[in-house]
Amino acid sequence: CVGLSSYFALDITDPENPQFLWEFTDKDLGFSFSGPGLIKKEGKDYLLFASGPTNYRGDSGQNLKFFVVDVDTGSAVRVIDTGIQNAFGGRLFTEGLDYDEDGFTDYIALGYARKDGSMNNWKGGILFLDVTDNDVNKWSYRVYFQDAQDAILTKVEYMKCFNRWYMYFGSGRWFYKTDNPLSGQRERIYGIPLRCNNGECEPVTDVADVTDSSENVCTDAQNGVIRGWYVRLDPNEEGYMKERSITDPTPIDQNVIIFPTSQPTGDLCGFGGRSRVWILNCATGGAVDDSCPGYKIDKLTGKLLLQLSGGDIREISLSQFINNTPVKRSTDFYVGLTPDHEQIVIMPASTQEVKSGRILLWLEK
Repeated sequence: CVGLSSYFALDITDPENPQFLWEFTDKDLGFSFSGPGLIKKEGKDYLLFASGPTNYRGDSGQNLKFFVVDVDTGSAVRVIDTGIQNAFGGRLFTEGLDYDEDGFTDYIALGYARKDGSMNNWKGGILFLDVTDNDVNKWSYRVYFQDAQDAILTKVEYMKCFNRWYMYFGSGRWFYKTDNPLSGQRERIYGIPLRCNNGECEPVTDVADVTDSSENVCTDAQNGVIRGWYVRLDPNEEGYMKERSITDPTPIDQNVIIFPTSQPTGDLCGFGGRSRVWILNCATGGAVDDSCPGYKIDKLTGKLLLQLSGGDIREISLSQFINNTPVKRSTDFYVGLTPDHEQIVIMPASTQEVKSGRILLWLEK
């Protein structure tokens, strides 16, 4: 018996002559869309996959499971049953968090969705896996923000924010046209600091609502109290379902986190919807222009390329969010919905670091 999904490994050392290496599948993978989490350990690397929905409407009739796979052979070395029923995992596409920057993965996090009775009632949270040990069988996980909000299915992004590690993610799902669970509950985007002591890290669970103001987070930071933050997105509006996070956040190394968000159309005969981009201070969730002592951003450069479902790409200058009157945290809405992957930020040539490339599109002829 095979699963509904398979993952494949190819050797693309020679892009014109790729070599098939292995295929991994399992009867409990479902329609997995987590993609891989690459876990680098001393002397050995592993891949992590999460089980997905069991039908095309984003439903699940099974427990959420993790599959730890040998990167060289494609064989499962451990299957972790979380015991979370009627659930599936969100996107990975990450190398996890190397908090001590020694070249090895220490933690890896992902969101999940859990059906609570009906398709109109989906809840979620964050699974935080401790993979510090070289022994796969000693890896463990904890659940944070359990059922505190709707499904969390975008990638959990990590970023060094004012010299402290943070995690960023958003809530929301959209698998079919009228997919609008918990329609009276507003979705959120989050910035969660990590507390790391004696070689161990854990997310800070004291989280403030900064939808209207980030002043309290700033004041607490001045007093040595580090808190997480969240912004509530727009509710249902005339012609649109509620705003949600269905696109991976984009971090940039100027202490800024970027969240594209979308509102699908509420017109049964229509299509698409509208989207905007939040440009936020990574530590406070406030506007880039906020003058929080110790967390002030004096300069912001670069251009964001925002891909939309109409086939167009919007070029957004980030500098407009500095010294802007009135202060704003997001762009206006654009026609179209955003894809699931993070967006591209182009930095000026004078500040562009030389980085390794990544394949954006591969067409096989």
